[in-house]
Amino acid sequence: MAATAERIYRAALALMDEPEAYEHYKSRAIAVLNLLCGELALRFGPSEAEGRRPAVREVAEMTEELELDEAAARLILPYGLAAHLMSDVSPDTANFFQQRYEELVFRALDAYTRRPEPIEDVYGGISGEAAPWR
Repeated sequence: MAATAERIYRAALALMDEPEAYEHYKSRAIAVLNLLCGELALRFGPSEAEGRRPAVREVAEMTEELELDEAAARLILPYGLAAHLMSDVSPDTANFFQQRYEELVFRALDAYTRRPEPIEDVYGGISGEAAPWR
């Protein structure tokens, strides 16, 4: 099942314990989701070419699928969305959701493979030879 804006929004409302407030937060939810998707795409999204930042299509309707790794979308985005939606209502609760969001982003970084990069020896002369200071 694909991660849609609707699924993430409903999960955030459940975290906030406000499932009946669907229409109340809906106007802000899509804009915040687009911002959070862009942020997560910078960290986890594939780029079209090496060295280029990934482009993420913005969603305009709740029924649209998010262009983001599904696990990241389902597990991380609801906390970020809940933090933003609760910032006016309850700053303490919003802070909890924001901390949880950041923790999950940090933990997820370990799940993504990293490419090895060659390390350039800028000092030279030490690879097998005697050091000049000896």
